[in-house]
Amino acid sequence: MAALATAFIRRFSNDHSQSNGSDLNSPKTSSASTSSSSQGPSSSTPRRRNIFSGIYYQSKRRFSLPTFAFSHSNRSSAEPNLTAIDENGKKRNSTGSWPDLIEKCDGNTKAKNAEVARRVTVVDRPGQDKAHFTGHKGKYRTASGARQGDVQREVQRCKENDDTRLDLSSSDILAIPPSIREVTQLTELFLYKNKLTTLPSEIGCLVNLKMLGLSENNLSSLPDSLSNLKHLETLDLRHNKLFEHIPSVIFQIESLEKLWLRYNRITTVSADIGRLKKLKMIDLRDNKISELPKTIGDIKSLVISLVSYNHLKYIPTEIGQCHLLTQLDLQHNELVELPESMGNLVHLVRLGIRYNQLQEIPASLGNCTHLEEFIVESNKLQGLPDGILASLPILKTINLSRNRISNFPSGGPNQFKSAVTVNMEHNMISKVPFGIFSKSAGLTKLNLKDNQLTSLPLDFGSWTSLTDLNLSNNELTVLPEDIDKLTNLEVLVLSTNRLKKLPVQIGNLKRLRELDLEENELDCIPNDIGFLTNLTKLWVQSNRLTTLPRTIGNLSNLVDLRVGENLLTCIPEEIGNLDSMKSFYLNDNAALNNLPFELALCSSLEIMSIERCPLSLIPAEITEGGPSLVIQYLKMQGPYRQV
Repeated sequence: MAALATAFIRRFSNDHSQSNGSDLNSPKTSSASTSSSSQGPSSSTPRRRNIFSGIYYQSKRRFSLPTFAFSHSNRSSAEPNLTAIDENGKKRNSTGSWPDLIEKCDGNTKAKNAEVARRVTVVDRPGQDKAHFTGHKGKYRTASGARQGDVQREVQRCKENDDTRLDLSSSDILAIPPSIREVTQLTELFLYKNKLTTLPSEIGCLVNLKMLGLSENNLSSLPDSLSNLKHLETLDLRHNKLFEHIPSVIFQIESLEKLWLRYNRITTVSADIGRLKKLKMIDLRDNKISELPKTIGDIKSLVISLVSYNHLKYIPTEIGQCHLLTQLDLQHNELVELPESMGNLVHLVRLGIRYNQLQEIPASLGNCTHLEEFIVESNKLQGLPDGILASLPILKTINLSRNRISNFPSGGPNQFKSAVTVNMEHNMISKVPFGIFSKSAGLTKLNLKDNQLTSLPLDFGSWTSLTDLNLSNNELTVLPEDIDKLTNLEVLVLSTNRLKKLPVQIGNLKRLRELDLEENELDCIPNDIGFLTNLTKLWVQSNRLTTLPRTIGNLSNLVDLRVGENLLTCIPEEIGNLDSMKSFYLNDNAALNNLPFELALCSSLEIMSIERCPLSLIPAEITEGGPSLVIQYLKMQGPYRQV
């Protein structure tokens, strides 16, 4: 057998070294290969597709094996430990964050003053999305490719053509020429992404200007002449170097409707902010602001206020005077309480208060009946005011995760009546009340991960609308047999529990795409698993499995199979039917001494981990060469080998 293996290795090496100089006799893999395991071989590295299977290998001079491909058996102490492959391959999605680019509010149908609360849309770069800025008269000129020497020429051309829009963005401009004063017809001027440190006082001559875009420069101050821009509606100063105070000249531009100040170094907001009576949107995110002035309540026209990622500890009571607010983003601050006056914001649609230090929520928030999202993730809440969720009739998203909640909120089934997504991850909940989701006809995603659940309610089978269910990191020992009623399930996560067996009814979940059973106490998988033909991901690592059901070969769409850290003694030959399988983790099965030659039929296989599997019936010379060589060896053992 050893002689056969040696001959095979020599033949394999010679064939492929002639084609691209590769050498698979060395099992060593660079440390970088693990971190990029999911991205395939480097585009700069010569590679050749294996003639037997879908596995890539690369030149020894760059990598001895694919950057994404294979962990080794630990026969040699010189071989690297690539167990991180398992961790990198397991990706978890966190809850979403406040969108930066499409924050919409419509006060027309809710506000008493329809003219003041007309639609406001926050876009990435004002003026760059033409659909949001229609109706301007006059010609438009864009000079995005201009450089410093061309600026004067572009300004002159703009004057001659009577253009009303001038775009000099991304032009490496160091200074704006004084001649800018001559294009007084301009209504829009865009200077994004240049190298400006100051603006000329002549910019104050552009008295017809409505939109001024200055983001991504190095501005630390503004000229006083800016106060002459009596028609300016939008001022974008994001990504600059405004230090400590907002330039006072801004408060003199009382026509402003949208003010963008994100990503600066502002620490203080002056009381003069209250002079901007027409302001509808203000963006103060990602600064160092520790306090908002009481005069914020004087801006009655405010519809959107974005103040996340600052150092706020309190919100002034006067915020309750901004009755037209539909979006209030306060997430990622240091808030310890919210004023009761928040309940006056009856048009509020979105309230962002996650990642703060809140210990309670004001009961008055129950008056904000237009709220569509209730997201209080990562605070210090031990509960919610009685019935608060039930008083918010159109809630679509409820996120109470990462708090100190030990019981479901009071309010009964009505509080989840309109919910689509409910996330109560990482709390201290020990029981799901019977019937709590009995009116949740639209509930599709439920996350109860990281709690203290020991059982599921008797009406578990009534959660029929669910598509995603996460019950991982609890204390569950058994799954209800009526799980087969959850016929819409596509993702089921049950990892890190104490499950000893699965009900055979799990085979009725025909739509299931992902099944995660890692870190339980399963000693077998029912044959009915073979009915889950839509399954693309099956994780059963860290259990007590001694074998896999032969019906696993029916999972024709399976892409990712993880059976490592078990007690497997063999792999069924039906594994060869898994034509779609790209990842196969076998690592840490101490009793696994052989692999079926049918494994070589998995033509899509790209990642295979056989670390700490003895594989004693395969010659050591082969296993030391890594999974790629093992696959070739299995290919040569089968009756289908090529001669």
